[in-house]
Amino acid sequence: MIYKYSSLPSFVLGFHSCDKKTGLKIINGEEHLKPSTNDYDWLGHGIYFF
Repeated sequence: MIYKYSSLPSFVLGFHSCDKKTGLKIINGEEHLKPSTNDYDWLGHGIYFF
């Protein structure tokens, strides 16, 4: 899907997704979000929501 904006935002607009099965496990408390600790993470280590 392509999104088109009438003007450029002055903030970073990010989209992230996972498959439905994983999302439901996280919502239902069967799995937990795992923080990223890669050296190349541009925002540093952590869990991010956009």
